[in-house]
Amino acid sequence: MKNRKPLLICFVIAATVTSCIIFGRQKLENSFIVRVSTDELISQLSVNKNDNYLLEALRLANEAYQVSDEEYITLFGRAYSDVTSGADLAPLFITPRLRSHINSDYSNEEVLSVLKRELGYTIDDIKKVLESRFVRHGIYHFSMERAGNSDTISIGLPAVEDPDRLRNLIEARAKVGIWDTYGFDEIYSHFFEVNKLLFGVNISDIKEDLRKRESHEMPGVDKYRQSALKSRESLYSSDLSDFITGNITPGDEPQFKEFAIENPLFAFLIPNMAPDERGSLSPVQGPVVGFTYLSDTAMVNYLLNQEQAKSVLPQDLRLLWGYKPIPDSGDMMQLFAIRVKTNDGSAILNEESIIDADPGYGKDHNAPISISLNREGTRLNERLTRDNIGRNIAIVLDDHLLSAPRVNNAVSERQFPLMVQFATVEERYDIANLLASGSLPIAVTIVKESILKE
Repeated sequence: MKNRKPLLICFVIAATVTSCIIFGRQKLENSFIVRVSTDELISQLSVNKNDNYLLEALRLANEAYQVSDEEYITLFGRAYSDVTSGADLAPLFITPRLRSHINSDYSNEEVLSVLKRELGYTIDDIKKVLESRFVRHGIYHFSMERAGNSDTISIGLPAVEDPDRLRNLIEARAKVGIWDTYGFDEIYSHFFEVNKLLFGVNISDIKEDLRKRESHEMPGVDKYRQSALKSRESLYSSDLSDFITGNITPGDEPQFKEFAIENPLFAFLIPNMAPDERGSLSPVQGPVVGFTYLSDTAMVNYLLNQEQAKSVLPQDLRLLWGYKPIPDSGDMMQLFAIRVKTNDGSAILNEESIIDADPGYGKDHNAPISISLNREGTRLNERLTRDNIGRNIAIVLDDHLLSAPRVNNAVSERQFPLMVQFATVEERYDIANLLASGSLPIAVTIVKESILKE
């Protein structure tokens, strides 16, 4: 009888712990294995990310990683030694960030040890960003654990209604940029010149090459990346003007091929032209260059990256797709013209200036996200908006354009509204979450998952 009370207490404690464990397991029904891009980290930490020996060592390490159980950094060290015949690693990593950690007389093993430590710090930073994203998403019960000293993280999350939103929360880099833009009316002649210079390219060969390399560059948030590629309608026109203005009808493949020989670019990218008062085609003002089907973005990218195109297009021009198709358009994407005005090619204002983002309340998908900037960001935004009164600026997330508002006056307040084109309420909330939680220091990729929907 004397032992009954302690036994009862032990039983209650054991039952409570067991039920918590079972409950936790029941709640964390979605699991992900995420790999961080260690090769990107090594490149960031190096003196020169374009060093040929570095690039070759990273390539070999990536190949070896696919079939080896060894840590990536160990494989990189071995590959670098092979391609340089045993050269020292230290000179490659004596940078401002690592100068206090690496000396010129460090052995390769000591350098690799520093890189492994930096990887650990980076993974800790990634976990903090992901934790903020999950909590802002309303997920308070989750698990995240690094697998030993590897470059993978195991994540456990509860069942949700839309798993694609979880994938986006995990994988989105959340790199933000606010840029100047070109008006299409300022640069349209360059695109017509590119179309002429590409005359006669073999579209069939390009399509086959893209298929072989699996190079379809699917723009937009992850849920749109998951969309199956649609078979493109065969389009033809006896007159380029009719084609551009949209007076096109489905036709047979031979007629489209004939059109594509003479107009390789405009066979896939419909330039942003419209009839003027006299009925003549004129470029539309604003940064929209043109339109194409989601499944044709890879083809347009390919054509615009040919040497003929690079020789004609302005050096400070950067072309970006919108983050999702135009609603009710048959998956039609917009291509935007960004103007780079910094010497290093960076945005004038980036994610480091954002301290918070509020999606607002209600179910109106047209409601703006309220962005809060720090002091430096406020100063830069005032300069950017003052310099672009009467023009458009571009707000970009992970190399896809969210919005291109026209500036009516300089904005000196710390808060400014961000209207996201075609966003649903859920997308607006997710974008605000990404902006508020900060960007991932390096890219992460889901390599394995087990999903259970609510």
